[in-house]
Formats: sequence, structure tokens, C-alpha cells
Amino acid sequence: MKTLLKKSFPFHAGPKAEGYLLSASDLWNTPLSLWGLSRVSIAEDAEILEIGCGGGKNLERLLKKAPKGHVSGIDSSFRAVDFAYRQNEKAIREGRCSVYEGAPDVL
Repeated sequence: MKTLLKKSFPFHAGPKAEGYLLSASDLWNTPLSLWGLSRVSIAEDAEILEIGCGGGKNLERLLKKAPKGHVSGIDSSFRAVDFAYRQNEKAIREGRCSVYEGAPDVL
């Protein structure tokens, strides 16, 4: 059997491809995210931690649900953290949001 891929897995996307994947992931996950967030009550001054924050779109949504609170996100991908930071830069500067890179082997 002929091998179709020259590189063995795990496949590592380049920065541009990973950026597209993060944006697409935020888009694909929107219906489920909106459904989940519509079913929880969040106090306006809540302290929230999102684990696996990806590109940061849900951080933005959580910030809207808790306008007087603080939202923290953590992801194992430094590119995801970079995206999430840029997506929520205003809230980060205001001290309402934090984004952290966690170790990929945290489990």
C-alpha cells in the first residue's frame, strides 16, 4: 500500500492554516455555543473560567453576559491564545479578561 502522506501524524498546521482553523472552529461551534449559553444564568459580576477557549469568541460572549465580571480563558495552543487575546484585547486592557496558555499535557 502506498503512503499518501509524506509526514507522519500528528500533523502540525502552519500559522496561517491554524488561523483559518481557529476562525472556522469559532464559526462552526456558534450554534452549539449560543444554545448552551442560552440555558445558563450568569450573574453580571460573575468570575468565569473557560477551558479550551480557542479563538476567543465564547470569551467575548461571556463578557457580554457578565458585564461587571471577569472572564479568563485557557488553551494549550499558543496560536489560539494569540487569537483569543486579539479578539478580546479591549476587555483585557480594561482588566475584565485574561487569556493564558496552558500545558498541552495538563490531563
